[in-house]
Amino acid sequence: MDYSNYDLIINNESRQIKVYKYKKDFNNNVKEVFRDCYKDWAGVSDDTINQFKTYVAKLTDNNMQITGCVSENTISLYNRDNNRHYYVKFDSELEIELWYVEGVYQEYQVVDSFDDLILMLSL
Repeated sequence: MDYSNYDLIINNESRQIKVYKYKKDFNNNVKEVFRDCYKDWAGVSDDTINQFKTYVAKLTDNNMQITGCVSENTISLYNRDNNRHYYVKFDSELEIELWYVEGVYQEYQVVDSFDDLILMLSL
C-alpha cells in the first residue's frame, strides 16, 4: 500500500489499531461505481461489486479477498482475518471518503454511525 496517499488519523498503540484516510481525489469512474454500490448494494450486478472491490483493492492494499455490507452512510468491508477494514463513507451529497483500518476489533455493524466507530477506535 502506498501510505503517502493517506493521512494517518489514529494511531492507537495500546490497541494496535491504525486508521488512515485517503487524501487524493477519485476519478469519475471510481465515484460512479462507489455510488452505485452504495445506493443499491443488494441490487447491483456481480460485475459492479467486483469492480468496486477492484477499486478498493487498488486504492488500498491490493487485497481482493474482502466482503462487506452497507450500513447507514458507509460501505463496510473487511478481509478474512478481520485485521484489515475498508470503509467507503458518503455524506448527504454523496461525496466520498475512503478509510483504511489496520487492527483487530469488533465492528458491531459500524456502531450507530461511522463517526462513532472512529471515536471508539481512538479510545
